[in-house]
Amino acid sequence: MVCWCFGSEFTERREACLFALAVGLRRIAYAKFAVILLWSMALCLACMVVSLVAGLVIGLGMPGQEALVAVGKAWFVGVLAAMLACPLAVVASMARGYLPGIGGLVLLVVITQVVTAFGAGAWFPYAAPGLWMGMGGTAAAGTVSPLQLFLCVPVSLIGISVTGQWWKRMEISAG
Repeated sequence: MVCWCFGSEFTERREACLFALAVGLRRIAYAKFAVILLWSMALCLACMVVSLVAGLVIGLGMPGQEALVAVGKAWFVGVLAAMLACPLAVVASMARGYLPGIGGLVLLVVITQVVTAFGAGAWFPYAAPGLWMGMGGTAAAGTVSPLQLFLCVPVSLIGISVTGQWWKRMEISAG
């Protein structure tokens, strides 16, 4: 979604229209991030609520403390995943289209797999949330520290900042 939000104007040749707006381009970029992140958090919360309600409907009963902790953990990992998508806006913007951003996402998935296979996944922001959630097993989940999870925040903020700066200086392409 981040790639489409930041690359669609270029793909559809509408970027020149952005210059006619009374709002600065950097503010537009930041507004896009705000909507994407708030929507992602709300969507993650809705998924958790639907899951809990579905469990009640099919007769699983009220979730216990352990299940509620897992729900909170899953919501947090969803929010981190949304934050980690922010640097893809840089790729989509600079390459002037959403497909290069999606290519960047595929590259990140491959790099994440390689880094995790070599045992450094907990220190790689794109792998740490999944490992903490248990995708690498309980042993790997226990090795992820709060500091390693926190690394997702500066990665996201750098992506937002670089994208904002690029949008501030963006020029209309001659093509």
